[in-house]
Amino acid sequence: MNPVKLALAKHRVLVVISLILLAAGVHALLTMPRRSTPEITILDGLVIALYPGATAEQVEKQLTIPVEQYLFSKKEINQQKTVSKSLHSQSIVTVELNDWVNDTDTFWSELQIGLAQLRLAKLPETVIGPVVNSDFGDVVALLIAAHSSTQSPETLQRSLQKVADSLRSLKATSKVFTFGYQPEAIYVTADSKALIRYGVTLEQVMLLLHKQNSVRGAGRLETDNALIPLHVTGSYSTVESIENQRVLVLPTGEEVRIGDVAKVEQRRADPESYLRINAKEESTQFLGIEMQPGSNIVQFGEDIRQALADIQPALPPDINFTFINDQPQIVEEAVSDFEREFLTAIGAVILVIMLLLPIRVAAIAAMAIPV
Repeated sequence: MNPVKLALAKHRVLVVISLILLAAGVHALLTMPRRSTPEITILDGLVIALYPGATAEQVEKQLTIPVEQYLFSKKEINQQKTVSKSLHSQSIVTVELNDWVNDTDTFWSELQIGLAQLRLAKLPETVIGPVVNSDFGDVVALLIAAHSSTQSPETLQRSLQKVADSLRSLKATSKVFTFGYQPEAIYVTADSKALIRYGVTLEQVMLLLHKQNSVRGAGRLETDNALIPLHVTGSYSTVESIENQRVLVLPTGEEVRIGDVAKVEQRRADPESYLRINAKEESTQFLGIEMQPGSNIVQFGEDIRQALADIQPALPPDINFTFINDQPQIVEEAVSDFEREFLTAIGAVILVIMLLLPIRVAAIAAMAIPV
Protein backbone atom coordinates (compact mmCIF):
# COMPACT_ATOMS: atom_id res chain seq x y z
CA MET A 1 0.00 0.00 0.00
CA ASN A 2 1.13 3.52 -0.72
CA PRO A 3 2.60 4.89 2.53
CA VAL A 4 1.16 8.34 1.87
CA LYS A 5 -2.36 6.94 1.48
CA LEU A 6 -1.85 4.77 4.56
CA ALA A 7 -0.75 7.81 6.60
CA LEU A 8 -3.82 9.77 5.45
CA ALA A 9 -6.11 6.87 6.23
CA LYS A 10 -4.64 6.32 9.69
CA HIS A 11 -3.88 9.93 10.47
CA ARG A 12 -4.88 9.64 14.12
CA VAL A 13 -2.30 6.87 14.67
CA LEU A 14 0.30 8.94 12.82
CA VAL A 15 -0.39 11.96 15.04
CA VAL A 16 -0.05 9.86 18.23
CA ILE A 17 3.25 8.34 17.03
CA SER A 18 4.56 11.79 16.11
CA LEU A 19 3.66 13.19 19.54
CA ILE A 20 5.35 10.22 21.26
CA LEU A 21 8.51 10.72 19.21
CA LEU A 22 8.44 14.45 19.91
CA ALA A 23 8.05 13.88 23.66
CA ALA A 24 10.85 11.28 23.63
CA GLY A 25 13.15 13.70 21.81
CA VAL A 26 12.45 16.54 24.24
CA HIS A 27 13.02 14.20 27.20
CA ALA A 28 16.32 12.98 25.73
CA LEU A 29 17.45 16.55 25.12
CA LEU A 30 16.77 17.53 28.72
CA THR A 31 18.14 14.41 30.45
CA MET A 32 21.00 13.20 28.23
CA PRO A 33 24.45 12.84 29.87
CA ARG A 34 26.50 16.01 29.76
CA ARG A 35 30.21 16.37 30.52
CA SER A 36 33.01 18.74 29.66
CA THR A 37 35.25 16.16 27.98
CA PRO A 38 34.50 12.92 26.11
CA GLU A 39 34.91 9.59 27.89
CA ILE A 40 38.18 8.05 26.67
CA THR A 41 39.38 4.61 27.74
CA ILE A 42 43.07 4.82 28.67
CA LEU A 43 44.83 1.49 28.15
CA ASP A 44 48.18 2.57 29.64
CA GLY A 45 49.34 2.35 33.24
CA LEU A 46 52.51 2.44 35.32
CA VAL A 47 53.72 -0.15 37.83
CA ILE A 48 56.27 1.50 40.12
CA ALA A 49 58.30 -0.04 42.95
CA LEU A 50 61.16 1.22 45.12
CA TYR A 51 64.08 -0.90 46.36
CA PRO A 52 66.07 1.48 48.61
CA GLY A 53 69.85 1.03 48.43
CA ALA A 54 69.83 -1.51 45.60
CA THR A 55 71.88 -1.12 42.45
CA ALA A 56 70.30 -1.16 39.01
CA GLU A 57 71.47 -4.77 38.54
CA GLN A 58 69.94 -5.86 41.84
CA VAL A 59 66.70 -4.07 40.97
CA GLU A 60 66.59 -5.87 37.63
CA LYS A 61 67.15 -9.37 39.04
CA GLN A 62 65.26 -9.20 42.33
CA LEU A 63 62.42 -6.82 41.49
CA THR A 64 61.81 -6.07 37.82
CA ILE A 65 62.01 -9.64 36.50
CA PRO A 66 59.55 -11.11 39.09
CA VAL A 67 57.13 -8.24 38.42
CA GLU A 68 57.41 -8.75 34.67
CA GLN A 69 56.78 -12.48 34.99
CA TYR A 70 53.63 -11.80 36.97
CA LEU A 71 52.41 -9.12 34.55
CA PHE A 72 52.97 -11.31 31.50
CA SER A 73 50.82 -14.04 33.05
CA LYS A 74 47.82 -11.75 32.45
CA LYS A 75 46.17 -12.15 29.05
CA GLU A 76 44.86 -8.56 29.17
CA ILE A 77 48.41 -7.15 28.96
CA ASN A 78 49.94 -6.45 25.55
CA GLN A 79 53.42 -7.93 25.96
CA GLN A 80 54.80 -6.37 22.77
CA LYS A 81 54.08 -2.83 24.00
CA THR A 82 54.88 -3.30 27.70
CA VAL A 83 58.37 -2.10 28.61
CA SER A 84 60.36 -1.93 31.85
CA LYS A 85 63.20 0.20 33.18
CA SER A 86 65.47 -0.71 36.09
CA LEU A 87 67.15 2.24 37.79
CA HIS A 88 69.08 2.70 41.00
CA SER A 89 66.61 1.82 43.79
CA GLN A 90 63.64 2.00 41.42
CA SER A 91 61.74 -0.11 38.92
CA ILE A 92 59.26 1.31 36.41
CA VAL A 93 57.10 -0.83 34.12
CA THR A 94 54.95 0.87 31.48
CA VAL A 95 51.97 -1.44 30.92
CA GLU A 96 49.65 -1.31 27.92
CA LEU A 97 46.47 -3.36 27.71
CA ASN A 98 45.04 -5.06 24.66
CA ASP A 99 42.38 -3.17 22.71
CA TRP A 100 39.64 -5.67 23.59
CA VAL A 101 39.81 -4.87 27.33
CA ASN A 102 36.65 -2.93 28.24
CA ASP A 103 36.51 -2.79 32.03
CA THR A 104 39.95 -1.32 32.67
CA ASP A 105 39.13 -0.08 36.17
CA THR A 106 38.39 -3.59 37.40
CA PHE A 107 41.56 -4.95 35.82
CA TRP A 108 43.81 -2.31 37.41
CA SER A 109 42.23 -2.96 40.81
CA GLU A 110 42.75 -6.71 40.52
CA LEU A 111 46.32 -6.11 39.32
CA GLN A 112 47.09 -4.02 42.41
CA ILE A 113 45.81 -6.81 44.67
CA GLY A 114 47.88 -9.40 42.80
CA LEU A 115 51.04 -7.29 43.04
CA ALA A 116 50.52 -6.95 46.79
CA GLN A 117 50.40 -10.74 47.06
CA LEU A 118 53.50 -11.00 44.87
CA ARG A 119 55.40 -8.66 47.21
CA LEU A 120 54.69 -10.89 50.20
CA ALA A 121 55.59 -14.08 48.34
CA LYS A 122 58.61 -13.28 46.15
CA LEU A 123 59.96 -9.75 46.54
CA PRO A 124 62.58 -8.57 49.08
CA GLU A 125 61.22 -7.30 52.40
CA THR A 126 62.59 -3.78 51.94
CA VAL A 127 60.74 -3.22 48.64
CA ILE A 128 58.18 -0.40 48.73
CA GLY A 129 55.28 -1.17 46.42
CA PRO A 130 54.67 -2.12 43.68
CA VAL A 131 51.86 0.38 43.10
CA VAL A 132 49.70 0.83 40.00
CA ASN A 133 49.09 4.29 38.58
CA SER A 134 46.30 4.28 35.98
CA ASP A 135 44.59 7.61 36.61
CA PHE A 136 45.78 9.32 33.42
CA GLY A 137 42.28 9.71 31.99
CA ASP A 138 40.69 11.27 35.07
CA VAL A 139 39.31 14.79 34.61
CA VAL A 140 38.45 17.11 37.49
CA ALA A 141 34.88 18.36 37.17
CA LEU A 142 35.19 20.94 39.96
CA LEU A 143 38.22 22.49 41.61
CA ILE A 144 37.26 24.46 44.71
CA ALA A 145 39.54 26.61 46.83
CA ALA A 146 38.85 26.83 50.57
CA HIS A 147 40.54 29.83 52.15
CA SER A 148 40.45 31.73 55.42
CA SER A 149 42.36 34.63 56.95
CA THR A 150 41.75 33.57 60.57
CA GLN A 151 41.62 29.77 60.68
CA SER A 152 44.73 27.59 61.00
CA PRO A 153 45.75 25.09 58.29
CA GLU A 154 44.72 22.23 60.60
CA THR A 155 41.22 23.67 61.04
CA LEU A 156 40.94 24.22 57.30
CA GLN A 157 42.05 20.64 56.64
CA ARG A 158 39.49 19.17 59.06
CA SER A 159 36.76 21.32 57.52
CA LEU A 160 37.67 20.17 54.01
CA GLN A 161 37.52 16.54 55.15
CA LYS A 162 33.98 17.13 56.43
CA VAL A 163 33.04 18.66 53.09
CA ALA A 164 34.64 15.76 51.21
CA ASP A 165 32.74 13.20 53.30
CA SER A 166 29.49 15.01 52.54
CA LEU A 167 30.15 15.19 48.79
CA ARG A 168 31.02 11.47 48.58
CA SER A 169 27.41 10.67 49.45
CA LEU A 170 26.24 12.14 46.13
CA LYS A 171 25.43 9.45 43.57
CA ALA A 172 27.30 11.15 40.71
CA THR A 173 30.51 11.72 42.72
CA SER A 174 33.48 9.63 41.61
CA LYS A 175 36.62 10.84 43.43
CA VAL A 176 37.11 13.57 46.00
CA PHE A 177 40.59 14.63 47.09
CA THR A 178 42.24 17.53 48.89
CA PHE A 179 45.70 19.02 48.54
CA GLY A 180 47.68 22.00 49.72
CA TYR A 181 47.90 21.12 53.43
CA GLN A 182 51.39 21.40 54.92
CA PRO A 183 51.46 19.14 58.00
CA GLU A 184 53.72 19.56 60.98
CA ALA A 185 56.65 17.17 61.41
CA ILE A 186 59.34 16.43 63.99
CA TYR A 187 62.88 17.07 62.74
CA VAL A 188 65.94 15.49 64.37
CA THR A 189 69.13 17.33 63.35
CA ALA A 190 72.30 15.55 64.44
CA ASP A 191 75.23 17.42 65.99
CA SER A 192 78.35 15.87 64.45
CA LYS A 193 80.65 17.14 67.22
CA ALA A 194 78.43 15.69 69.94
CA LEU A 195 78.23 12.37 68.09
CA ILE A 196 82.02 12.13 67.98
CA ARG A 197 82.39 13.21 71.62
CA TYR A 198 80.06 10.50 72.90
CA GLY A 199 81.09 7.88 70.35
CA VAL A 200 77.60 7.59 68.84
CA THR A 201 76.93 7.03 65.13
CA LEU A 202 74.10 8.51 63.15
CA GLU A 203 73.01 4.99 62.14
CA GLN A 204 72.53 4.11 65.82
CA VAL A 205 70.21 7.06 66.33
CA MET A 206 68.20 6.31 63.19
CA LEU A 207 67.83 2.61 64.03
CA LEU A 208 66.77 3.42 67.58
CA LEU A 209 64.12 5.90 66.43
CA HIS A 210 62.79 3.40 63.91
CA LYS A 211 62.53 0.54 66.39
CA GLN A 212 61.07 2.53 69.24
CA ASN A 213 58.43 4.23 67.11
CA SER A 214 57.25 1.23 65.08
CA VAL A 215 53.76 -0.24 65.42
CA ARG A 216 53.77 -4.03 65.27
CA GLY A 217 51.78 -7.01 66.40
CA ALA A 218 52.45 -8.35 69.91
CA GLY A 219 50.34 -11.49 69.92
CA ARG A 220 46.74 -12.04 70.85
CA LEU A 221 44.53 -12.52 73.87
CA GLU A 222 42.18 -15.48 73.71
CA THR A 223 39.04 -15.61 75.82
CA ASP A 224 36.00 -17.84 75.80
CA ASN A 225 34.05 -15.36 73.69
CA ALA A 226 36.60 -13.42 71.67
CA LEU A 227 40.05 -13.33 70.09
CA ILE A 228 41.64 -9.93 70.77
CA PRO A 229 44.79 -8.90 68.84
CA LEU A 230 47.44 -6.96 70.75
CA HIS A 231 49.67 -4.30 69.24
CA VAL A 232 52.73 -2.44 70.46
CA THR A 233 52.40 1.25 69.64
CA GLY A 234 55.16 3.79 69.13
CA SER A 235 56.55 5.30 72.30
CA TYR A 236 56.98 8.86 71.03
CA SER A 237 54.18 11.38 71.45
CA THR A 238 56.07 14.63 72.16
CA VAL A 239 59.38 16.27 71.33
CA GLU A 240 60.47 15.74 74.94
CA SER A 241 59.94 11.98 74.70
CA ILE A 242 62.34 11.87 71.75
CA GLU A 243 64.90 14.08 73.46
CA ASN A 244 64.83 11.85 76.56
CA GLN A 245 65.29 8.63 74.57
CA ARG A 246 68.43 6.91 75.84
CA VAL A 247 70.99 5.99 73.19
CA LEU A 248 73.67 4.35 75.34
CA VAL A 249 75.25 4.32 78.80
CA LEU A 250 78.90 5.35 79.09
CA PRO A 251 81.37 3.36 81.27
CA THR A 252 81.15 6.20 83.76
CA GLY A 253 77.43 5.50 84.18
CA GLU A 254 76.40 8.65 82.33
CA GLU A 255 73.39 8.21 80.06
CA VAL A 256 73.56 9.65 76.56
CA ARG A 257 70.20 10.72 75.21
CA ILE A 258 69.12 11.88 71.76
CA GLY A 259 68.79 15.43 73.07
CA ASP A 260 72.54 15.35 73.87
CA VAL A 261 73.61 14.55 70.31
CA ALA A 262 70.86 16.11 68.19
CA LYS A 263 68.44 19.02 68.02
CA VAL A 264 64.79 17.94 68.09
CA GLU A 265 62.10 20.39 66.99
CA GLN A 266 58.52 20.27 65.77
CA ARG A 267 57.67 22.57 62.89
CA ARG A 268 55.67 22.68 59.72
CA ALA A 269 57.06 20.49 56.95
CA ASP A 270 58.97 22.12 54.13
CA PRO A 271 56.36 23.10 51.50
CA GLU A 272 56.28 21.27 48.17
CA SER A 273 53.90 23.89 46.76
CA TYR A 274 52.34 27.19 47.78
CA LEU A 275 48.71 28.05 47.09
CA ARG A 276 47.07 31.46 47.02
CA ILE A 277 43.62 32.60 45.96
CA ASN A 278 43.05 36.09 44.50
CA ALA A 279 46.61 37.09 45.50
CA LYS A 280 45.63 37.14 49.20
CA GLU A 281 47.94 35.97 51.96
CA GLU A 282 45.42 33.49 53.37
CA SER A 283 45.52 29.88 54.44
CA THR A 284 44.40 28.11 51.25
CA GLN A 285 43.73 24.48 50.35
CA PHE A 286 42.07 22.92 47.32
CA LEU A 287 39.30 20.36 46.91
CA GLY A 288 39.11 18.38 43.66
CA ILE A 289 35.95 16.52 42.62
CA GLU A 290 35.51 14.04 39.77
CA MET A 291 32.19 12.84 38.31
CA GLN A 292 30.95 9.33 37.56
CA PRO A 293 30.74 8.46 33.82
CA GLY A 294 27.32 8.89 32.23
CA SER A 295 26.15 11.57 34.66
CA ASN A 296 24.80 15.03 33.89
CA ILE A 297 27.53 17.47 34.84
CA VAL A 298 25.12 20.42 34.97
CA GLN A 299 22.91 18.67 37.54
CA PHE A 300 26.07 17.48 39.32
CA GLY A 301 27.22 21.08 39.74
CA GLU A 302 23.86 22.07 41.23
CA ASP A 303 24.04 19.15 43.68
CA ILE A 304 27.57 20.14 44.72
CA ARG A 305 26.53 23.73 45.39
CA GLN A 306 23.52 22.58 47.40
CA ALA A 307 25.69 20.21 49.45
CA LEU A 308 28.16 23.03 50.18
CA ALA A 309 25.33 25.32 51.27
CA ASP A 310 23.94 22.61 53.57
CA ILE A 311 27.25 21.92 55.32
CA GLN A 312 28.46 25.54 55.53
CA PRO A 313 26.70 26.25 58.90
CA ALA A 314 28.51 23.28 60.48
CA LEU A 315 31.95 24.66 59.54
CA PRO A 316 34.00 27.22 61.49
CA PRO A 317 33.31 30.84 60.53
CA ASP A 318 35.39 32.75 57.98
CA ILE A 319 35.96 29.76 55.69
CA ASN A 320 35.17 30.80 52.13
CA PHE A 321 34.85 28.69 48.99
CA THR A 322 35.86 29.88 45.53
CA PHE A 323 35.24 27.83 42.38
CA ILE A 324 38.47 27.76 40.36
CA ASN A 325 37.59 25.20 37.68
CA ASP A 326 33.80 25.11 37.26
CA GLN A 327 33.10 22.68 34.43
CA PRO A 328 29.34 22.44 35.21
CA GLN A 329 29.00 26.18 34.61
CA ILE A 330 31.00 25.99 31.38
CA VAL A 331 28.91 23.08 30.06
CA GLU A 332 25.67 24.78 31.07
CA GLU A 333 26.64 27.87 29.09
CA ALA A 334 27.66 25.73 26.10
CA VAL A 335 24.36 23.82 26.18
CA SER A 336 22.41 27.07 26.46
CA ASP A 337 24.27 28.46 23.44
CA PHE A 338 23.51 25.27 21.48
CA GLU A 339 19.82 25.36 22.35
CA ARG A 340 19.56 29.04 21.45
CA GLU A 341 21.31 28.52 18.09
CA PHE A 342 19.24 25.39 17.44
CA LEU A 343 15.91 27.16 18.03
CA THR A 344 17.08 30.16 16.01
CA ALA A 345 17.95 27.92 13.05
CA ILE A 346 14.57 26.14 13.20
CA GLY A 347 12.76 29.47 13.44
CA ALA A 348 14.64 30.86 10.44
CA VAL A 349 13.89 27.81 8.29
CA ILE A 350 10.20 27.92 9.21
CA LEU A 351 10.05 31.64 8.43
CA VAL A 352 11.58 31.12 4.97
CA ILE A 353 9.14 28.27 4.24
CA MET A 354 6.15 30.37 5.31
CA LEU A 355 7.26 33.17 2.98
CA LEU A 356 7.97 31.02 -0.08
CA LEU A 357 5.33 28.26 0.02
CA PRO A 358 1.52 28.22 0.17
CA ILE A 359 0.23 28.50 3.69
CA ARG A 360 -1.10 24.92 4.00
CA VAL A 361 2.06 23.34 2.62
CA ALA A 362 4.21 25.64 4.73
CA ALA A 363 2.21 24.80 7.88
CA ILE A 364 2.75 21.05 7.37
CA ALA A 365 6.47 21.54 6.74
CA ALA A 366 6.77 23.85 9.74
CA MET A 367 5.24 21.20 12.02
CA ALA A 368 7.41 18.43 10.57
CA ILE A 369 10.75 20.18 11.07
CA PRO A 370 10.77 20.20 14.93
CA VAL A 371 9.58 16.58 14.99
